[in-house]
Amino acid sequence: MTTVPELVTEAGSGAERLWRLARGGTFDDFLLSPRKSLVERRDPTRLDLSCRLTRRLGLERPIVSANMDTVTRAPMAIVMAEEGGLGVIDRGFKPGDIGPQAREVEIVKRRQHGVIPDPYTIDAGASLESAAEVMRRSGVGTLVVVDESRRLAGLLTERDMRFVDASDPSARVADRMTPVESLVVHEGPLDVDDAERVMVARKVKKLPLVDRSGRLTGLITARDLVRQRQLPFSTRDPQGRLRVGAAIGATGDYLERAAELHRLGADVLVIDIAHGHSTVMERALTAFRRRFPNVPPTARDSWPSGAWTGSRSGSAPVAAARPASRRALASRSCRHWSKPAPARVTRSRSSRTAASGATVPLPSPSSSAATP
Repeated sequence: MTTVPELVTEAGSGAERLWRLARGGTFDDFLLSPRKSLVERRDPTRLDLSCRLTRRLGLERPIVSANMDTVTRAPMAIVMAEEGGLGVIDRGFKPGDIGPQAREVEIVKRRQHGVIPDPYTIDAGASLESAAEVMRRSGVGTLVVVDESRRLAGLLTERDMRFVDASDPSARVADRMTPVESLVVHEGPLDVDDAERVMVARKVKKLPLVDRSGRLTGLITARDLVRQRQLPFSTRDPQGRLRVGAAIGATGDYLERAAELHRLGADVLVIDIAHGHSTVMERALTAFRRRFPNVPPTARDSWPSGAWTGSRSGSAPVAAARPASRRALASRSCRHWSKPAPARVTRSRSSRTAASGATVPLPSPSSSAATP
């Protein structure tokens, strides 16, 4: 196994000086000195910052939020995807309970759409109180009213329930909804551009889609179309939904968790483990690929279909002492020694005394992993 000092000796005196300078330092101990720039203005429409997160998934902005309970839940993941990055929902809920994490993923995937294939629905005979509870729990402002055969009966919006006592047991959805006879409905599939033209011509904000028998097949809202125009760099899937990642472990319920998260539409599954170069990770990846042959995993501190590096310190206790883990941060990028540095690195005045005697193993040169 090749260690950093061996690599430095081979690389020459320049890398050796850089190693002596960086060894034992932390992120706070270094400053990046800017070099000459060819960018005349910081125009996001003219600067290409796109990158590959995995072999199949690209990002317009090279930013990924960590799968930590103090960092990424649904609100952060939504903002990250809207700005062109990606958020990874952590698994730091109650051990063995997959539901809360799955719910966070579902919130992100339902936040924005092109065409909503499975909008929230309710029966016309349901009470307004139950409709208000569905809206509160889901965070949506429109419910599609259907019958037992899933035929479209109408739409119920927050505006329809305004100034109405929803706690009245006699108040029903049918009393406040807009019936299907008063709606603009499209029969058959419809792409986003055609939907926008229909909405403009008919002056509507919501366009239900049905098949020939009147069964609901989707819903298009003006709000989603406007958001897509406002956020041209957002990270979306082919259905126009925001992309989101989710973390699984390497033991226990990780396969069941992966199956549920994949069913809900998680775009990236991150195998989160403290030490990726281990037999535990090897077994986890083998079992994962056997059960999900078409889903590329991304492993933190490992190299399957993507690479994930960094240090996590959420609200859960950390196993190693904090000073030791902080010193290790500066050495985690050691596999990039062969690449030229984009800017000159200088030691700040407040730097601490360098730790001595630490060596960091490098991944095997034969590794075929993708670079993040």
